[in-house]
Amino acid sequence: MKQNRILVIHPSLNTGGAEKIIAYLVNTLAKDYSVQLMLLKDIEVTLPIDREVKVVIKECYSDLPILGKQLIVSLKALADMATCIENQVKLFEPVLVICFDLRVLLATCKALKGKENMIMFSERADPYENRKYWQYILKSIYKKVGMIVFQTEGAQKFYGNGIKNRSCIIPNPALTRGLGSKQEGCIHRENYIFAAGRMQYRKGFDLLISAFSEVSSSNPDTKMIIYGSGEEKEKLKRKISELSLDDKITLLPPIPNVIEKNRAARLFVLPSRSEGIPNILIEAMMARIPTVSSDCSPGGARLLTSNGEVGLLAENNNIMSLAEKMEYALSNSPQMEEMAVKAAESIKRFDPAIIAEEWRNVIEKQINKEQKK
Repeated sequence: MKQNRILVIHPSLNTGGAEKIIAYLVNTLAKDYSVQLMLLKDIEVTLPIDREVKVVIKECYSDLPILGKQLIVSLKALADMATCIENQVKLFEPVLVICFDLRVLLATCKALKGKENMIMFSERADPYENRKYWQYILKSIYKKVGMIVFQTEGAQKFYGNGIKNRSCIIPNPALTRGLGSKQEGCIHRENYIFAAGRMQYRKGFDLLISAFSEVSSSNPDTKMIIYGSGEEKEKLKRKISELSLDDKITLLPPIPNVIEKNRAARLFVLPSRSEGIPNILIEAMMARIPTVSSDCSPGGARLLTSNGEVGLLAENNNIMSLAEKMEYALSNSPQMEEMAVKAAESIKRFDPAIIAEEWRNVIEKQINKEQKK
């Protein structure tokens, strides 16, 4: 009988990279624990969830900036989310609560005030890009929660020795969107580049559009597709028009199977200014799609590409460097195909079974620590 109960909380399980890891994690944990997945937005679940996992869907998540012009409204929304989480905790009585989202973490800390040691938080973003006040707030919170799981050594080092004894590093597993570990490559390439992600500043799609403009004159038949939605979309549309690229760049809505849909692309580009360990780059490498990535903080792309050996790395936040790498990739297809094969082999070091064991060990250690108190 599965006695220990684990509650995993997230806004939704739609098209994001963190969502894929959450689905993988709850399915893994369901073998050994009683797992409940609490989603705070009532939108479509696009990932496979084990039948042993009980999914509870509420409608209590707010996207409002926590510290902004609507401070009172934002704080009330956060309090309402905390109440919703608190009620679910009382019903389910978990020994551990796992969350991946900053707003969810803040609400969960409020819901479990005095019992923050029950919380395990997976840090997905780049701590170096946070404003000073958020850095201070997070450092204070991280000293209270039971365990912080970082994706990279760079992210962990940012917080210093103060939380070293309550943190660990677990990279993302090499998984397809369907949570499998095998994905075939493509022999015949079509003459286009693609990228995908949330259309926000840190994802760097403005850099990508400018870089593509630089390489377009020498590659007039090459097109580009960017999948995504978000606050920067209209700005990106205007930039495309200003650069007279409307007939060459297409913006499309996000789709769950974006890698499968674009296996024949000549190139995948990750132009982010900051990332954790980018899931979509993992999937592109698994599919043997040639890749160009920005060397974004705190080092996830560098880790995945083995310091640029199995995928080209451009200088972070540098249009010309990104353009140069894209130009090289388009002009040297045989070398890029060879690199893509090596990338698919290299990514096997992030075997899902090995990563699952790392998660289980950390979780079991945390549960045992709590039960001894």
